[in-house]
Amino acid sequence: MQRRDPALRNPARGRRRGPHLPGATGVRALARRRARRRRRSSLHRLDGGLRGGAPRTVERGHRLLTRRLEGARVPSARAAFALAVLAACAPPPPAPSALLVTLDTTRADALGCYGNPQATSPNLDALAGEALLFERARTTAPITLPAHASMLTGLYPPRHTLRVNNARSLPPSAVTLAERARAAGLETAAFLAAVVLDPAFGLDQGFECYDAPPRSPSRTASAYAERSAEEVVDAFLTWHRRRERARPFLAWVHFFDPHRPYAPPAPFVERVGGDPYLGEVAATDHALGRLLDELGRDGTLERTWVIVVGDHGESLGQHGEPTHSLTCYEPALRVPLLVRSPDGARAGERSDETVSVVDVFPTLLAALDLGPAGDVDGIDLFGAAVDARAGVYFESYAGHLDHGWSPLAGWADEGGKYVHSSRPELFDPRTDPGEETDLLATSGAEVSLYRRHLERLAALPALVPERAGGDARHLLAELERLGYAGSGARDDELPEPLAAGARPSPHDRMGEAAAMSRAAALGDTGNLPAAVAALEAVLDENPHNLWARRYLGTYLLALDREEEAEPHFRRLVVAGALRAATVNSLGVCLERRGSNEAALLHYRRAAGLDPRHRPSLTNAAALCERLGRPAEAEAWRARLALLDP
Repeated sequence: MQRRDPALRNPARGRRRGPHLPGATGVRALARRRARRRRRSSLHRLDGGLRGGAPRTVERGHRLLTRRLEGARVPSARAAFALAVLAACAPPPPAPSALLVTLDTTRADALGCYGNPQATSPNLDALAGEALLFERARTTAPITLPAHASMLTGLYPPRHTLRVNNARSLPPSAVTLAERARAAGLETAAFLAAVVLDPAFGLDQGFECYDAPPRSPSRTASAYAERSAEEVVDAFLTWHRRRERARPFLAWVHFFDPHRPYAPPAPFVERVGGDPYLGEVAATDHALGRLLDELGRDGTLERTWVIVVGDHGESLGQHGEPTHSLTCYEPALRVPLLVRSPDGARAGERSDETVSVVDVFPTLLAALDLGPAGDVDGIDLFGAAVDARAGVYFESYAGHLDHGWSPLAGWADEGGKYVHSSRPELFDPRTDPGEETDLLATSGAEVSLYRRHLERLAALPALVPERAGGDARHLLAELERLGYAGSGARDDELPEPLAAGARPSPHDRMGEAAAMSRAAALGDTGNLPAAVAALEAVLDENPHNLWARRYLGTYLLALDREEEAEPHFRRLVVAGALRAATVNSLGVCLERRGSNEAALLHYRRAAGLDPRHRPSLTNAAALCERLGRPAEAEAWRARLALLDP
């Protein structure tokens, strides 16, 4: 496999976002830390650890050696040597564990440890006092699934191939943090708060336990099915109390509360002065505090690395973006990142280095002593210092894939932040934190170095998405014979980060984004006729907006206007927007107008795209029963039964 260009992360000292092997400084630092741990472990064994759980032969030898040393007046050098041999015979200290906490939709400046004056995060603030805090951490994409994929693989989105939510799953060829940990004998478990991280999207690779919420039965809501931080903590603690305590673990806990809609319990809203978004952050912090308290009481934290990181921020109307995913301004990109070592190393330090969520993977590999990271884009944050001229990649392809706009891709370092699109921009967030001045437009600043970084990244090897299997190819051929050409169209080849294009920049389309947000709010509250009218207006202005078309078709179908809905679903499928829900909805339209065989093929195709898509399985079973095919209907029902816990 092609190796990463060393200059991509650190042109000065060879620090790289590629196959990461620590340099001399990093090796010495790692050796010093391990030596300190060994010394503490040895002292513990000599001072009292033998009384606890060491083998009797060792304890007996300790008493005998002590008597001999006291009676025979052995020279001190020989005594020290003998005690050292005895210490080497004692059991090694327990292997470390790791807890990864991901805060969905959490701005860095929403936390007290990052300067928020409200009482949003007393537990995270206390943890920050025991951790290394990174002031300038960014996500790889302001979108949940791609950002988490980067954390768990150490790869940027162009390489792990997940660019938006819900479109495809992580390729099985990916090597995840959980797979590396499980192969080394660690117990692996994940506790997720939202269906956006459903097992269907592939992040469950390597986890023995992957505890995710059930999917929502709603056909119209734009929000994801989720569960509260308190429920997630309950699930984690139930697992923790039952697990094998002698076995080290890797646990991932995901919180989703700060995601829209903001509806925190009243006490947390009152605590933060009436701000519902900050209230959700406070509720999350409270739940995390309960988790950390129990791990502290039972001694687990004494041997556990803890990383707390946001997957992306939330714009809250800044730069015209209501929430996140569409822009690459700092409110959506900048995230909190805390790294706590169980030995207290670097506790209370604050780093101004430019880092990324992609660094989670190699950092935890090194912390757990799981071997070299390999050909990845992240680096170990506890290794040598990050060079000031290093940088990190970020992107948002949501506008391109869902709304007919140009992609956003960029590179940020100590000197600035380049955002490439059909209208490139350059900002200096250190001197212009509001990103109000585009240095390209005002001074024609030089961006060739940033562009070279993007070119090098585009040249690196990427994971290969799964191809359609034999059954899927057969289904596509049948659909084409029935006259549904394009039903099997694959996603368009995505443009490279530096590709030129005529589509408008997402940063210039926030008026359209606000209109979409209003339409979604109408749909979520059940006012479907008004939502339909609002989305029709969006499509009149921009017929390439697939997101608006998808929701318009969904709302029309919910209003039993399938003849109007069907053309929208057809256009989505022809455009390559092959989501299980879309293909299933087209099948519903076909069944309602009597095209049963075509409908059944669409249900089968939807189930092929997502084997856990309950509506398509249910529809296929019911249609087969109605068509007098009991054996086939039973097979579909058997697949449904497998989804039930």
